[in-house]
Amino acid sequence: MNKLLLSRADYHLLHPRQVIIVVTGPFENANMMPAGWHTILSRNPFLIGVSISPLRFTHKMLTDFPYATINLIDEHFQKLVEDTGKCSGKNVDKFGKLGVEKSLAENGSAYIKGIPAYFEVERTDYVETGDHTLFVLRVTKTVLERPFTPLFQIEGSRYQPFLTE
Repeated sequence: MNKLLLSRADYHLLHPRQVIIVVTGPFENANMMPAGWHTILSRNPFLIGVSISPLRFTHKMLTDFPYATINLIDEHFQKLVEDTGKCSGKNVDKFGKLGVEKSLAENGSAYIKGIPAYFEVERTDYVETGDHTLFVLRVTKTVLERPFTPLFQIEGSRYQPFLTE
């Protein structure tokens, strides 16, 4: 029995997905957004693709300023994932509003202080893919601050740490 899938929720059939927080823009005006639509595109060079809607302020930030960080999170940052998705950086300084400290990345952007790991990235290309844009990000630096268990989005607002057992 074949059934054509067309509902908005159908993409959840590809879940669970590791959740990251993308920090875009120069340090002084940095913005953060949770993202589940991302993938490794190449090992050499190390390229990551992140899919972002043109309706998101993060899209504009990443279009205007080519440097960003990909912040890898664990369950300690689940509330931050939920809170950063509830407001737009266009209208509010998310770092200030949410009481999150940022640190200066070597590429001039910011990363979340206390995050377990992050990648510094540079936008090298982008492709419009329908209602989202796939940004191609070249990893220029990787930092592992401490061991961690990645947080995965099961669907909607359901999250779970990645379990290896």
